[in-house]
Amino acid sequence: MNTDLETSKKLILAVQNLFEKMDKPEFDSAMFNAVYADNIRFEDSFHQLQGLENFKQYCASLYENLDYCRFTFHSHLIEPGQGMTRWTMDYAHPRLNGGHNIQVEGCSFLQFGDKVVSHRDYFDGGQLLYEHVPILGRVIKALKHRMLK
Repeated sequence: MNTDLETSKKLILAVQNLFEKMDKPEFDSAMFNAVYADNIRFEDSFHQLQGLENFKQYCASLYENLDYCRFTFHSHLIEPGQGMTRWTMDYAHPRLNGGHNIQVEGCSFLQFGDKVVSHRDYFDGGQLLYEHVPILGRVIKALKHRMLK
């Protein structure tokens, strides 16, 4: 991947902009086409997928049952051809955490060509989901507490 530093910076800022707008009325899914390559590889703690259309469908499906989902970006590191951005995701799901806000800290590792060709999210799956499921959440929290003693 022979991407210069300036292109890498533009792409990481474009990814941040896309995810900051995704939950807002002015969001346009065509933004994905400008930022992500057709053969994008995406991976997170729960999914692995290939292809821009699959990635767009995945992102759209995440928002279907949520009351809201917002990303706040804190910092980023950039090198030619790759970068990492640190974020906080705030979301609410009617059946998790009593419908109250859930906050998840994470980061995204991105690789660039002319567009983003690989996107890998790192976050605590328990913090995102498991800790907020009735009964299972209490077990996960108890296990975490025991491990920290």
